[in-house]
Amino acid sequence: MSDDADVLIVGAGAVGLTLAVDLQRRGVKFRIIDAASQGFEGSRAKAVQPRTLEVFDDLGVSSRAACSTRHWASISDRCPSVAR
Repeated sequence: MSDDADVLIVGAGAVGLTLAVDLQRRGVKFRIIDAASQGFEGSRAKAVQPRTLEVFDDLGVSSRAACSTRHWASISDRCPSVAR
């Protein structure tokens, strides 16, 4: 292993991996460490926040991410009292 990383990312979850993508784009050397020996096979999320979509767009992956999702009914569809 090399010790020449500029950034240590602790956790290979959604935030850590997104940070790694952005650092890679900027040419910053990094290392990722995680307690798990392998990635999680499923999904833990049922929604994506608007800010996450903005970050995905900035990273150039929003279209790919959108095409890889399952569509869930929006909360406003199930709760008519929520303002649209």
